[in-house]
Amino acid sequence: MDAYDSCANNVTIHVVNNKDHGQIQPKGTTMSLLDNILKWTQTLPNWQRDTARRLLQREEGLSDEDYAELYSLLKAEHGLPNPDNLIPEPLAASHLPTSIQTGQTVILKEISNLTYVNRIASDQPLAFSQTGMTVIYGGNGSGKSGYVRVMKQACRCRDQSERVYPNANDVASTHKTPTARFKIENNGNTHKIDWEQDCVPDELLSSISVFDSRCARSYLTAEQDVAYLPYGLDIVENMARDVIPELERRLSAEISAIDTNTYVFNHLTGETKVGALISKLSARTNPKTVEALATLSDEEEKRIDALGKALAESDPITKAGDLKRFVSRLKTLSDNIKKVSLWVNADAVTRLKKLDDEVVTAELAEKNAAIALQSGEELLPGTGEPLWKALFEAARKYSTEAAYPEHEFPHTADDALCPLCQSPLDEAGERLKRFEQYIKDDVAKTASEKRANLAAIRKKIENANLKVALDQELSDEIDQLDGDIVQAIKEYQASIDAKRQWMLSALDSHDWDNPPNLSDSPYQILRKLAAQKLREARTFLKAADADHKKKLEQEYDELVARKNLQKSLQAVIDLIERMKKVAALKKCKNDLKTKPISDKSKEFASEAITKELKAALDRELSNLEVGHIKTKLKERNVKGKIFHQLLLEMPTNRNIDEILSEGEQRAIALGA
Repeated sequence: MDAYDSCANNVTIHVVNNKDHGQIQPKGTTMSLLDNILKWTQTLPNWQRDTARRLLQREEGLSDEDYAELYSLLKAEHGLPNPDNLIPEPLAASHLPTSIQTGQTVILKEISNLTYVNRIASDQPLAFSQTGMTVIYGGNGSGKSGYVRVMKQACRCRDQSERVYPNANDVASTHKTPTARFKIENNGNTHKIDWEQDCVPDELLSSISVFDSRCARSYLTAEQDVAYLPYGLDIVENMARDVIPELERRLSAEISAIDTNTYVFNHLTGETKVGALISKLSARTNPKTVEALATLSDEEEKRIDALGKALAESDPITKAGDLKRFVSRLKTLSDNIKKVSLWVNADAVTRLKKLDDEVVTAELAEKNAAIALQSGEELLPGTGEPLWKALFEAARKYSTEAAYPEHEFPHTADDALCPLCQSPLDEAGERLKRFEQYIKDDVAKTASEKRANLAAIRKKIENANLKVALDQELSDEIDQLDGDIVQAIKEYQASIDAKRQWMLSALDSHDWDNPPNLSDSPYQILRKLAAQKLREARTFLKAADADHKKKLEQEYDELVARKNLQKSLQAVIDLIERMKKVAALKKCKNDLKTKPISDKSKEFASEAITKELKAALDRELSNLEVGHIKTKLKERNVKGKIFHQLLLEMPTNRNIDEILSEGEQRAIALGA
């Protein structure tokens, strides 16, 4: 069953239902060729399979947008950016017309229930005669093209460039999906098939051939011989003749436009690691390697300065001596800072607080002992004091050595007498025991000793020299190197003075909470500076020796080259990225070889062009009343392999469109 549409403004639709179209096609004809092409494309990269689909669906040729998308898909296949996130849609069986089997008859009877198809009313069916030709005609805008567009989408016409759109004047239907219903008769059985745009249509619909002005190519080559091109073979030919050369042109243009010259980095070349890197710069160069080489530590930055000075020094030995003396003074200063910090650091505060706590505790014990000694009695003045203690010790000695040697002191039995007044003790015995306990505890002595010890330590703290030994000359020298160090020393000195004052105040208030913090100690900074200057002194000494000086020059050149690379780092990284892009683009060239595809085209042509096909085409041309145009088979030998070519027998070398009338060309196309 065929349907075709003329190209005039006052367009007509011709629908032909012919039972003769139900005959099976011979081996090597269109469907067999398309199936073979489909099978072949499954071995190709996805972008080429997408190309084959487009070439099948766009018989009028690919648009610039198609080429742009295929170029993007080609690059994406090789890992290049795909900013539009394009996904290839390979040629599939669903894109091909369905073969009509032996004895099968497919008749289009009606198209109805159109919704959101231009301005066509949904209750306006279009019926077709079951035999012969149905001609539908009407004025502009009457809906003829709308029906044809639906048929082209549903029946898998070669031209798939025309979409079906809703009524342009109805804003509410802008995003609606066009649908329709086809009534098909297949071997006497009627089928109602619903169609929806962008959905794979029923296979029965794909057995209908749709032909319009967009599909009117005559299937003839433009070569000297007017050679017939079987339906579908142009997919392979056009891929090799048009698509791949165009993509190769775009690829070459893009590669040529990318600057990968390294001449701008000539200042980095030389006998250094940086020079070796630049000379071998390529897409395989690891940017992290470049970044690591261009990253200098603070020590390396200072090393550049030190080497520069050493290599430029006229008397390096004298300079080395000056540096060593400076290093010695730095070490003395740092040692002094460390020594001073021992008086006021956290450990010193902890120890002082402990002593203060012991004094407070001892004094509290002393007070409590004095209260216990009195026990509410009125004792003689001086009781508990040293003179009284001496008297009590004498009484103890007399009691244990003379009066009651067999008893512990104090002896307070009923018959015991006071060792001093020798009167019966009676109630005085308990007082004597209390006095003895007081003497044994001796808390007053302990408190006195702790007070004396703490007072001595306080005196030491007050008299300690906690001044950092930074004279003006040394301060000026350090300031020339790093002014922050001098400021740090001054701040540290101020924090030491404040900490000492707080410690002395805490001894009076016994409040050790919230101690002031010391500023960051400049000790490590000074030691680091001393180590740096000592290395510089050694460098000056080496610079005085010819052999060592050569090594220093090599080290200096390496560091300076890395410093220069650091300034050009981003430019080098960008160049590597461009090189990587070019390398990736060049890999795309592997997919742009036309010979394998051209060879396949010749192979398909040899298989498809047969005597049966020639006879079938002759019959079609005769039925279309252009039987005066004859065909002939011609053999071609390509590198020892025989191929066939089907020619139109015409005694002319001119292009076919310059000789045949439009009707004859249309007839040949319909026959094809």
